[in-house]
Amino acid sequence: MRRFDGWMPFFALILAPAASAAGLQVTPITLEIAREDTSAVLWLANTGTAPLQAQVRVMEWTQADHEDRLAPTRELVASPPMLEVAAGARQLVRIVRTSGATPGERERSFRLLVDELPGQAGGQGGVQFLMRYSVPVFIAAGDPQPAAQLQWRLRDQPPALEVTNTGSARAQLSEVAIVDAAGARTVLSGGLLGYVLAGAQMRWPLPPDRPLPADARLHARINGEPLDRPIAIVDGR
Repeated sequence: MRRFDGWMPFFALILAPAASAAGLQVTPITLEIAREDTSAVLWLANTGTAPLQAQVRVMEWTQADHEDRLAPTRELVASPPMLEVAAGARQLVRIVRTSGATPGERERSFRLLVDELPGQAGGQGGVQFLMRYSVPVFIAAGDPQPAAQLQWRLRDQPPALEVTNTGSARAQLSEVAIVDAAGARTVLSGGLLGYVLAGAQMRWPLPPDRPLPADARLHARINGEPLDRPIAIVDGR
């Protein structure tokens, strides 16, 4: 198992014998597999002028000790896991649920790591920019009405926003800010902050040089929906 230290897609910079004009694009950016379904479809497109090779790996995604964790799994498999996409073309990759990936009371979470692989050596030396995407995959819960149920706290030592999800589905947090009575905002993220998976707890640090307001409110978007609510401070020791 390894820690998952960032949110992707992101650029990976690799020294290579020649520059590549290929460009990997992946759709959709999130996959959801219903309880009764056995597979989902991912599309890889090449917007460049040269063929590209790509690899698709499936990881189980959990959260522990307030961190994202990825671990190899065979509960979902990518078919094909390795492929070549011609310039200007796109290719289908099927994400197949095996017999081990059974729905539970809570939503199951995985990530697809899609890597553009270095091209063949040739030409003069240069730098090759390769893409990696990390695509969330969720298997629906057995709960007929899955939903996130969130508890929010501000911890003072060290300052942090703590979010606990006791529900049966994930919560996606974005545009998160702590607002005091005068309207001053401490912005944690102007875009995506992260996820709190079903049954998990996450923390995000706050600036240590700014005191926590006793009358704080939380402004955020949860799964795209706006949220404005008071938030309590607890002793973090």
